[in-house]
Formats: sequence, C-alpha cells, structure tokens
Amino acid sequence: MTNLIFLTVYFTSSFLLFFRKSRFVLVLLVLLYLLLYDFIFLQLEDWLAIDITLSKTFLEVLLIFLLLAVTFKHIKKQTIGIFDIQVFAIFLSLSVIGIFISSVPLSEALKDLRILLLPMILSFLLVSVIQAKEIKFKLLINAYIFLAILIMAFGFYEFFTFDGDYTKTWRYEQLLELKLEQNPEQSPELVAHLLANQFIRNGELRVASIFISALDYSLFLGFFSIFIINYFFVRKNLLYLILFFLTVFALYTTNVRTGFIILILGLFLSYSLSSRVRLLYKFSFILPILTIAFSFMYIILGGFLNDASSIGRLDQYSYLFKNLSVLGSGLGSYTARFDSFYIYIFLTFGTATLLFLYFFYIVISRLARSYSQLKKPGSNPLARFFVKFSLVYILVMLYVFTFQHTAGSVNYFLFYLFPLISSVSIYKTQHQGKKLTSKYLELQSFGHQYE
Repeated sequence: MTNLIFLTVYFTSSFLLFFRKSRFVLVLLVLLYLLLYDFIFLQLEDWLAIDITLSKTFLEVLLIFLLLAVTFKHIKKQTIGIFDIQVFAIFLSLSVIGIFISSVPLSEALKDLRILLLPMILSFLLVSVIQAKEIKFKLLINAYIFLAILIMAFGFYEFFTFDGDYTKTWRYEQLLELKLEQNPEQSPELVAHLLANQFIRNGELRVASIFISALDYSLFLGFFSIFIINYFFVRKNLLYLILFFLTVFALYTTNVRTGFIILILGLFLSYSLSSRVRLLYKFSFILPILTIAFSFMYIILGGFLNDASSIGRLDQYSYLFKNLSVLGSGLGSYTARFDSFYIYIFLTFGTATLLFLYFFYIVISRLARSYSQLKKPGSNPLARFFVKFSLVYILVMLYVFTFQHTAGSVNYFLFYLFPLISSVSIYKTQHQGKKLTSKYLELQSFGHQYE
C-alpha cells in the first residue's frame, strides 16, 4: 500500500509535464524530494516491515516521462541543438563504456550509473522541456530559502538538545545497520566505534539536521551561505544578512571544515566574477585549479591543520596513479570507496573521464556567456543573480570534488540542476539545430522574459 501511494503521487506529479504553466513546479518537487530523501525513507524503512524500493523511484518515473516529452519535442520541431547533442552523447558514451567495461553484476553497475549519471541527464531533460519564459526565479529562490530555513531549524534543535548521547539521533540506528551490511567482515563493536567519528568530534555533536551525514549538511550550508549573502546584495534586506550569519553558525555546528572552505572560496568568486577588472574576472576560472594545487602543497608540507583524514587522501591519490588504466574498471567497481570524486571517476572510466571534464567545460562556458549578457543594464536582476550563483556553485564544486566524493548526495544533484537551469534556459545566443531531414535550420533564441 505504501509503495502504491508513493507511485500514484509520482505519476500524478510527472503528468505536470503536459501542462505548460505547471512544468516549473516539477523543479521545486525535485528539490523537495532530494532534500527530504534521507530523512523520510531511512525512517520509513525502519518503521515499516516491507520493501519500499518502489517508493523511492520518483526520479526514475520522472525520467521516463521526460524522455517521452523530449523525444516528442524534437520530432515535432524537427530540430536538435548542438548542446543537446553534446549532453546526450556524453551521457550515452559514459553509460555504455561504464557498463561494457564493468566486471561486476549488471545490477551493481546500474546502481552506480544511477548515482553518477542520473543527476546529469535528468536535470538536463527537466530544464529542456521548460521554456525560458516559464522559469520562475522568484519562486525557486523563495522555495530554496524556505526549505533551507526549515532544515537549519531542525539542525539547531539537534544542536541545543544534544545531551551527549549521539545514539539518540534520528539517523544513528539506520547508519549502523547500513555500515554492518557494508562491512560484514568487521565486528559490530568495531563498526560502532568507527561510526562514532561521524557523530562526534572533540566531544561535540556533528550536526547533520535531516541529512544522513554532517558532511552533506556542511556542503549544503556552505553553498547556501554563498547564495544568501549574494541575495542580500541584490535585495538589500537586513533579514537576509541575519540569515547569512545564522547559516554560518549552523555551519559551525557541523564540525566540518569543508563547508567553511566552500564559503571562503565562494565569497572570493562572488567578488571576482562581479569585478569590472577583466583580469580579476578571468582569474575566477583558474582559481579552483590554483586552490587545488595550494591544498596539495599544504598537505604535503605538513600544515598545522593536517590530520589523518588529510594525509589519507594523499594515499588515495597514490593508489589512483598506480592503478589508473586507459579504459578504467567500469561502473560499480569503486562505488563509495574513495573520498575524492575525481579518483572515483578516473578509476571507473579511465580516459573517458575527459568526457566528464568536457561537460563541465561547456556548461561553465555557457554560464559565463549568459552572465556577461545579464551584467548589461536593463537585464533581470534575479536572473543575473541566479546565473552568478550557479557559476560560483560549479566552480567551487570543482575544488570540492578533489577531496570529497559527494556523488549520491543532494549537493551533487544540485551541481547539475542549478547550472543547467541557468545555462539551458537563459542562454540567449542563437544555436544551430540540425533538421532530421539533414537540412540546417537556425534555432530560435531562447526567450528573455523572466519572472
């Protein structure tokens, strides 16, 4: 019955694709689903003595509807944009290579594909069916702020009511059971001891709010703090500045330093991208690479913030260089085995990882062009703000990928969703589409009316 209820909701929601004025609501529903996923389904699995796998298939159901909608769209218009071709080619190439090379059972490879590539293709298809004039930036911004406030409120509740017993937190039993399943060779006592590090640091709770881990919460807060401080400068409302400082305090409660690195890097990028100094603006796009190089040098030279976790990442990169192959090992071979997303994809896809990097490049390029156009007088301030935030998000995430896995988290999904909403729906430059009859037609430029 539970599965049926959820599936009914998912199919009903997916039918919104066929109502032009309601399509954008799907973006908000996906955002809500991603944020609540861990909190809702981990507890349902604990409460209900049934398999609720089908209850967790909203993205898969939506993907089927999106594929039908996009196929119908291209057949009707008899055009397909160059960017569309590029994204489809990257997704299909990585999927085929990853599955064909893999030596693990197909079910395991498909699970890895869902974690790694589903966010890319679903986000792209979702924004592809929404016309530029249907993008409601104000609604998306307000929904994001509202949900973040609720999430932080629960996090503060965890922080101020913590009595020293981390086993009482909502996620402890679920995580313990999961770790025991993943590590059957280890004793329950050892697993419980190792798990404690995810809940406590220096005697203080690592707050995770509704997320499964404090790291996920920290990354979410790091990006939201960048979002809200930039929004403050757009709206000039003191309440948003207060919310920024509350977000920084919430970041402190996670006891995860990555969130603060995101905040610092994001603040600098927010400034440099807005700079009228051309050199400083261009510097924004190489800053993530320089920050990565500096971080490695800092770890190698033994900075005072180094710990076992930092040093361990060097060992993982050493493993990468020793085991890197041209073809990689395929999907499912290294799921959740490394802290770094880059190690994960290079060992999985080998040289085909360059397709991933090319995808990042074309999205960043489109965002940069859109942002340059939106910086001109008379452009919509909310559109300009969101494109800038998306650009900061993807640039900062390129650094985060060096030391954090992130795939499978809400932050990884938003890494695709937010920039693609901006780059696909706001990009104004005319593109060339290829007619299915082999004639070339000029695609209409995307609309410029935004809410």
